[in-house]
Amino acid sequence: MLRLGKEPETAGVDAITTALILQDTYASIHSEIIHRRALE
Repeated sequence: MLRLGKEPETAGVDAITTALILQDTYASIHSEIIHRRALE
């Protein structure tokens, strides 16, 4: 569970960081799927 900061600014930064991490994770999974399909 991610803890968001109590300050609005901190919460905003945490939300952006979380979004970037999720986006990066999704991109990694997506490229892995494409790579595996290419091997088939």
